[in-house]
Amino acid sequence: MKRIVELVNEWATFEEQFSDASIEDFCRYYLIRKRESESKEFLYDGIVPPDTNTSLSKLLGRIGGIINIYARLAIQKTELKRMEEFLFLNVIKWNKEMRKTDAINYNMLELSTGIDILNRMVEDQLITERVDDNDKRSKLLKVTNKGEQMLFQCYRQLSKMSDVLFNDLPEDDKKLCIQLLKGIEIKHSKQVIEYKNKDLDKVYEEYLRTKPANR
Repeated sequence: MKRIVELVNEWATFEEQFSDASIEDFCRYYLIRKRESESKEFLYDGIVPPDTNTSLSKLLGRIGGIINIYARLAIQKTELKRMEEFLFLNVIKWNKEMRKTDAINYNMLELSTGIDILNRMVEDQLITERVDDNDKRSKLLKVTNKGEQMLFQCYRQLSKMSDVLFNDLPEDDKKLCIQLLKGIEIKHSKQVIEYKNKDLDKVYEEYLRTKPANR
């Protein structure tokens, strides 16, 4: 009976944080919690931040740095000049046509930097641009046949990168990582464009006003 109560309490805590998750997600979460409590490995060569939020930020930041290095190696095996070109090709292809500012904001680049890269991509015939019929001030971008070929080159090389980085992680653990982190990506990818030129203290004050009372 004691074990059942423990399991029910674990489920209640999990459901409070991830209300749309499935029982399978909970099982993966529970197993990882158990493994984590038994792990003797140290992160960051033992230099651990003072709280969980900062520790998670540092872990994701270091993984992001590792991905950037591997991604540059992957792009070097293609005919593209920089990683940002792949990012633009990918999002424009997925949207079929896309406004310049929307593509730049989606990839979280500065406006001037994004426009320079997109203009060079037009010159290199990776994308085309036309005036938006609904807004004459805006340009719509579309991937060319050449750009699509470059995009699939990148997919092949970046797939190798992903295998190198994550192949040792069990499949269920990968799915759990996606389940746990996707909400953060969805929420903050929308907010970060608005916040990127704000003072951090103002951003933090807004967070304090809107954070759930039970957190």
